[in-house]
Amino acid sequence: MDNSQIVEVYAARDAVEAHAIRNELGHAEIEARVVGDMLRWVAGELPFGHHTAPRVWVREEDEERAREIIRRLSAGPPFQWDHTEQIEDEAVTDSGDAIASRAWRAAMLGISFLPVLLSFYSIWLLAKLARDRLPVSPAANWRVNAALFVNACVITVLIVIGLAFYIALPFL
Repeated sequence: MDNSQIVEVYAARDAVEAHAIRNELGHAEIEARVVGDMLRWVAGELPFGHHTAPRVWVREEDEERAREIIRRLSAGPPFQWDHTEQIEDEAVTDSGDAIASRAWRAAMLGISFLPVLLSFYSIWLLAKLARDRLPVSPAANWRVNAALFVNACVITVLIVIGLAFYIALPFL
């Protein structure tokens, strides 16, 4: 969106409302941008009101259509969540890429935090990935390999520590 051709069409009460408006405009194929939505992080520094409200910006040629959509939203019933998007999002979380990402994050956290639990959780996720034969994109394939490597290292270190205690136990 070229900055010389944009206009403000809405000043929202909060960032949630601004993004909901932006999403509705996006469904109508109007490119919109939310500006000032991160000001909530400095709430202690700024007085909130009209001047600090999140704004929705659109291109000049889309201004009338955007204002009409905003008028309809303001006049209609309260905003209703579209449950079909939620169902689609839940389906995406069980994709091979999502499971690979969770396995990688669990393996990385397992290096320093709850290594036994998180390493085995990561291994379980990788086994689920293999068992269900879920496709993994080439971009996420490195996460699978990294999780396998990190899990192998963590398990090896845990075995070495366990053996060291087992061998040292009679001498204590």
